[in-house]
Amino acid sequence: MYWRELRNKLEVLAELADSERLRNIKREERRKGCAKGLVIGAVIGGVIGILFAPEKGETTRRKTKEEIKRASDIISIHCSEGREKVSDLYEESKEILVEKAEVIKNKMKNTSSEGILVVEDEELVISDKE
Repeated sequence: MYWRELRNKLEVLAELADSERLRNIKREERRKGCAKGLVIGAVIGGVIGILFAPEKGETTRRKTKEEIKRASDIISIHCSEGREKVSDLYEESKEILVEKAEVIKNKMKNTSSEGILVVEDEELVISDKE
């Protein structure tokens, strides 16, 4: 039992002595510290911004609502324009597909009794028999 504990402690020491692993651990700690700093800075900045705002909170909220309303109007206009474009594209595509279907139907009528369909100088075999 004593040897196992000693071996485990030696493995832990070996891992700590590994310079690459040590660098990775330090890098992770720096990343965590940076993220914490950003969050704390954002909170402090927001509080200071509110405390030293040049206008009353009511005025700021009213302006914010107006800006949100304007942005909402712009987005709804763009969405309706997008819907119209998609609808037009759908109708055009539908017309093209109907025309292509008619062409295919007309070519299918040229099927002979032997089960051979001639399509623009190419022969496609249609097997009616199983």
